[in-house]
Amino acid sequence: MLGVYLSVIETDDLKSRFEELYIKYSQLMYAVAFKILKNNEDAEDAVHQSFLNIARHFDKVNNISRQDIKPYLVVVVRNAAINILRSNKRRESFIQELSAKDNTAVEAFDNYGYNELVEAIKQLPQMYKDVLFLHYVEDFSVKETAEMLNLPKGTVYKRIERGKAVLADILEEVQNGK
Repeated sequence: MLGVYLSVIETDDLKSRFEELYIKYSQLMYAVAFKILKNNEDAEDAVHQSFLNIARHFDKVNNISRQDIKPYLVVVVRNAAINILRSNKRRESFIQELSAKDNTAVEAFDNYGYNELVEAIKQLPQMYKDVLFLHYVEDFSVKETAEMLNLPKGTVYKRIERGKAVLADILEEVQNGK
């Protein structure tokens, strides 16, 4: 993984400094992320995202003093872990809202992995994909979603409702077709 990060950095001097930081702090960063996420894969993702962002902006990060770098890295990985945690909670919220609408959809939803769910979502008409993505994945309010899409709030509410119903139907069809 270190090679991926180093490929983003331009000079050998900066690459050497980055490698030093990676070796010295990656385990600490993983421990911080794991404490928040309580999951190996998510913690690794948080550390990866953190180091990727650090590598992209390493010219600025390199200017941080040696005594301030450790707290800085802890904050960066903590924020990445919190973002992953929020994303996971939004996904769970979507599942719960879907279950409130139609229990058969939830049963179908539970039978699918991530890739199968993504494929089902790809089958949605674009107008439903847009509102569902902005509202549930990006966590924008209905009002914010309406403003971004230049639609009335009532239209956004209706598209969310209809989009969930269409998604439930797609998942049910796929389950019955297996």
